Amino acid sequence: MVLAALAARTTPFKLTLDRNHVGETLAQRLTAGTQLAQLITAGGLETLQLYGCNLGEAGLAPIFEALSRATQLSKLSVFSEELSR
Repeated sequence: MVLAALAARTTPFKLTLDRNHVGETLAQRLTAGTQLAQLITAGGLETLQLYGCNLGEAGLAPIFEALSRATQLSKLSVFSEELSR
C-alpha cells in the first residue's frame, strides 16, 4: 500500500531506508527490489538511499536494471549490502 501511494506521487521525493531488512529469502529480496524499481521508473523518486536493507544481489538487480528507465532519479546510495565476489 505504501509503495503504491509513493508510486502515484507526481511531486519529487526522497526515500531513505536505513537497516530496514526486507527479508531473508531470495523471493522476499527480489520482491522488495522489484517494488523499489517500480518507484524508480514511476517518475517522482529523485533520491534513493539504501543502508543495510539486506537486499543482496536478488533485490539489487531489479533496481540496477531500472536505472536506465529512471526519469527523475539523480542519486542512488547503497551501503552495507552483500554482493558476491
